[in-house]
Amino acid sequence: MQLSFAPASLDTTVYQGEWDALEVKVQAGGVLPAAGTRVNVAVVDAEGVFEHSNIMQTGDTTFTGTFMLSRKLSVGTHAGAIEVRACVDDPLVCAKPVSGSPWRLRYQFTVRSQADARELAKLPDVSNYAGSPSHNALTSATLDPSKITRRWSHERPVSDRLPALGGGRMFVVTGSDAGFGSMKLAAYSERDGSTVWGRELAEEAISAPAFADDRLYLITRTLQANARRMTLRSFDAETGAPIASLELGPASDFPASPVVKDGKVYLCKLNEWFEYALVRVDGRTLAEEWARPFDWNDDNKALCTPAVDSRYAYVPRQNALQVIDVGSGQLAFSIPAPAGIPSISSKQPPVLGLNGRVYVNAGKGLIAFDTDKRSVAWHLETRPGQYPVARGEALYLANESGFVAIAADTGKLLWTWYSTLGMASDLSANLLIFGNHALFSNAGVTQAVDLSTHQAVWSDQGGGSLALSPNGALYAQRRDLNLGFRVFNLN
Repeated sequence: MQLSFAPASLDTTVYQGEWDALEVKVQAGGVLPAAGTRVNVAVVDAEGVFEHSNIMQTGDTTFTGTFMLSRKLSVGTHAGAIEVRACVDDPLVCAKPVSGSPWRLRYQFTVRSQADARELAKLPDVSNYAGSPSHNALTSATLDPSKITRRWSHERPVSDRLPALGGGRMFVVTGSDAGFGSMKLAAYSERDGSTVWGRELAEEAISAPAFADDRLYLITRTLQANARRMTLRSFDAETGAPIASLELGPASDFPASPVVKDGKVYLCKLNEWFEYALVRVDGRTLAEEWARPFDWNDDNKALCTPAVDSRYAYVPRQNALQVIDVGSGQLAFSIPAPAGIPSISSKQPPVLGLNGRVYVNAGKGLIAFDTDKRSVAWHLETRPGQYPVARGEALYLANESGFVAIAADTGKLLWTWYSTLGMASDLSANLLIFGNHALFSNAGVTQAVDLSTHQAVWSDQGGGSLALSPNGALYAQRRDLNLGFRVFNLN
């Protein structure tokens, strides 16, 4: 009997302490055992490179082998071969081997170190941390995939929202050791992932943290069901000490995140009559400076996360893009959605692009508002993806299979990239655009894609939501069984 393997050898690169799952298709041929002969198949792993291995029969002459790489392998290259036996008796004894048995399946594994705390170089115009004014996950920096290395990886902290990044630290809301339902705000070193400080929260955190000017901003909600109220809180980013707070009013089931721009904090709130308003508060004192109310009859009950630039705040409300003067809080102008659009979304913040363009989700569609001409530039009834990222003449949108590029001026499809390494089950913050590459992440892998050739040029096992620090560190918030963060050096 003959066995052929596809692939012919097992080859992969992993980081120390992490596993990888490999699969091999096996085809039997030649002179097969007589009909009715029971054949037992086993794998002999003399060097112990696998935690688990198994070969299952899938057809009359076909098998599938699955191999789980050991997490105990040392840093370096591991090369050798495993033995595949087919025996009439116990394959561990194999006193009666099938003709041709055993067969050798070669392997070569490269195990890299988890630790590379090199000095980082700051990236220009990083704009995608939680609370970003533009909500455009873009940097003009160029990316050299050959220089990407793992900085550190930890299974903790576990968080269900993006971190805030700045000052050489990662700030997250995570579970507390105080008990079920408790939360804390914590800071971790960007250098090695070590804990810097942790602050127990007396209330439930309902937003991701935002970082600016050595402060953290967080919206919390009282835990008592009969007194659900929201509060904006600020903390010292260096120590975690509370600085100031501002009660926002009744809690919403659709909370928003604070946005910080030029020392001011913008967010939406409810008053006692459940009227919605955009407010601006001073970043140092949290004193409210103005409030811009919206029509309380608005059917869209989601609180807004505005986009903000140096002149205006942009809020999708009342089936229009509301453009508010940041100095006075007065409505500068509004641009109605196209006729026939039942509602535009406040749950996902608008994205600011070039030349006065603002991109807003509308049901299953996407609207490009032209704020210079105060009109709708174009509208797609069905958008090909989520969370637009605007770069130059293209707009990129992530979907379950990969991402698409559409023309920023017309909305017409330019090209599509499909990942061959799995699907994205959660599209939240899984696409970053650089000057020359895209970083795309799904549940199982993070990939770098060349925007000129549309080819994947780098990948790393494990995916999740992506965030980029001003220092050039990429954070992948892991959604696999080992929750936590992987952090990469990009320069």
